[in-house]
Amino acid sequence: MTAPRSSASASGNAIGELVEAGLDLLDDGFAVFDSRLRLTYRNSRFVELCGYPSALAQPGTQIAELVEFDVRRGAYGPGDAEPRIREKLNEIARSGEPHEGERRLDRGRILRERYRPIPEGGFVLAVTEVTEARRIHEALRDSEFRYAQVTNALTEGIYEHAGNQPARGLAAACRACRL
Repeated sequence: MTAPRSSASASGNAIGELVEAGLDLLDDGFAVFDSRLRLTYRNSRFVELCGYPSALAQPGTQIAELVEFDVRRGAYGPGDAEPRIREKLNEIARSGEPHEGERRLDRGRILRERYRPIPEGGFVLAVTEVTEARRIHEALRDSEFRYAQVTNALTEGIYEHAGNQPARGLAAACRACRL
């Protein structure tokens, strides 16, 4: 996406184009909004991660339009759209406070959003896909739960003991935890 440039010099345009090309290679998406909450710049990854139609994610688009698009497709959970839109816009408009949030997209994708205020007004929004990290976190939590069950079963003496073979008791406790 070509951002408006304030300098008309050839070297300034070349540097701007180089910076823009580099920003489009980042894994994270980001967008800059002015003090009137209008989109002024975004990299291509922002559009890709958020799943916005390119016609919607153009300079001049109000953040309210992007939020409405997200809410109506269920990115911030179920419920009536209008209260959700107002709630999200109020969250974004917190004056001068950096904050973070998450949204869930289709097919279970999860995006982390980081809002950072710009001293002159407006903010930068950085978007990162955290789906895989969340999946790993949940798998670890499940594993820790199963480990705790096995440990509790062993310390409470709930295991099968067959003659002189205590190892079978541990195997039985492990089988019980998989149930």
